[in-house]
Amino acid sequence: MNLEHGTYFQHRYGGIYMVVDADATSTVDLSRLVIYKHVFPFEQKSWVRPYSEFTDGRFKEINALELRDLLTKDRAQAQMDIAEAKRQSKA
Repeated sequence: MNLEHGTYFQHRYGGIYMVVDADATSTVDLSRLVIYKHVFPFEQKSWVRPYSEFTDGRFKEINALELRDLLTKDRAQAQMDIAEAKRQSKA
């Protein structure tokens, strides 16, 4: 898994994220963290997650062609698709 700055990933529910830093350190327990930014389809916002969670299969790396195709999707439909994926995962 390539966690370099600027690498794009898709969450299992469908959201698109860009890695900002994959070698951040928690001040609480010195654990390794990944800082990433939501790109699509919701508002652009930065997030932090333990490295172990980011690399446990929740995210898959996407290439430039996949990114381009995903970003051309209708934003409202993509949001509804994500909501449905979350709903189904809890059922």
